[in-house]
Amino acid sequence: MIEFFNDVLALAQKKNWLSGEHLSVDGSLIRACAGHKSFVRNDGNDDSGDFRVQQRSNETHQSKTDPDAKLNRKGKTGSELRYMGHRLSDYGHGL
Repeated sequence: MIEFFNDVLALAQKKNWLSGEHLSVDGSLIRACAGHKSFVRNDGNDDSGDFRVQQRSNETHQSKTDPDAKLNRKGKTGSELRYMGHRLSDYGHGL
């Protein structure tokens, strides 16, 4: 994915489509279609019990139904399995 972004960026720079004057950056958390019960230990040890009480992290656990989803929280909300989406826009050229 990063290679594709770099290729698009290089093309935009080559065609002089980037001004660098009017930039906007956004980061979003997108809810994944996976629940807390699918978030299990990477080492295979049984994790049964109350998932609200147990300590879990992205380093020790992974969703068995959606391995790309990560445990994230935004603000004072509860942690959920989500994807991180990032956007950068150059409004000077609409890119």
